[in-house]
Amino acid sequence: MLHTLSYELDLPQNRNIQIKLPDSIKTGKHHIVLVIDENEDQPDNFQQLLNTTKGLWQQGDGLAYQYALRNDWE
Repeated sequence: MLHTLSYELDLPQNRNIQIKLPDSIKTGKHHIVLVIDENEDQPDNFQQLLNTTKGLWQQGDGLAYQYALRNDWE
């Protein structure tokens, strides 16, 4: 069985981390993969993304533009 766990943390200066796995993970040999996502440009939340991109679309009503595109597809 494959389990996916996601943790968010502040990595300390010594770069040591300790992970407590849930009791549902069986003991014994396992293959563990650690992925480090260093994308600092990623917004912390949706509201920050909205604030950052506010005013970029300057060509009229964006919603009307989307509707027109959808009508072209049909």
